[in-house]
Amino acid sequence: SGVTVNLYAKIGSAGTYALIRSATSGSDGSSLFSALADGYYRVSVVTNSASLPTDAFNEPYRLTTDISRDFTLSGGSTNSVANFGFTALGAIGDKVFWDSNGNGGQDWNEPGIVGVRVLLYADANSNGVMDAGETCVRTTPTGTNGYYAFTGLVAGRYVAMVDGTSAVLGGARLTADPEMDGLPCPIPADGSKGCDGETAVVIQPGVSFMGADFGYQPKGVLGDRLWID
Repeated sequence: SGVTVNLYAKIGSAGTYALIRSATSGSDGSSLFSALADGYYRVSVVTNSASLPTDAFNEPYRLTTDISRDFTLSGGSTNSVANFGFTALGAIGDKVFWDSNGNGGQDWNEPGIVGVRVLLYADANSNGVMDAGETCVRTTPTGTNGYYAFTGLVAGRYVAMVDGTSAVLGGARLTADPEMDGLPCPIPADGSKGCDGETAVVIQPGVSFMGADFGYQPKGVLGDRLWID
């Protein structure tokens, strides 16, 4: 409810449309323009209305139909198919962390890593991996406690991938990958699971996948000091 719908009338033969009325959708989403003369009309919906619902990340619902519809009235006819649809968007996240013991999961005392670059690709050929030539649609650094999120995603197939060259990783070894289902990397000998720093996600309207977590084991340090005994 509360979404603005505008009615335009065609003026002259040049195809110009002029705004003649506006209406606000009711509690059931309906709107009505009555007592119209015969003629050519266009109905258009306002897609940035403050009344549109938002998802868990405060992203407004996205239009799924054409933004406007043209129709003709003659002889007192009625048109009741000027409908517009909106849907919630999707999201992918959520953390890159230090897997200090290399067990493939985040333990209570293992912190997130701030400043890791994460990339999101459109999986054009739907094969579940990032291929050369596929489009990177978003990038983001991990924030507080290693969290990241790609929000406002339309339905489709994506691949989320960690940039293993991020300076903050300092050559750390990948030990936790979403494809491994909690098992530590490296890839099993039979090749049944992937451990490549990326994961395929299929987003449906309104679906949020917050299981794209990656863990890295930092390099060890050995040393102390030499002295004259």
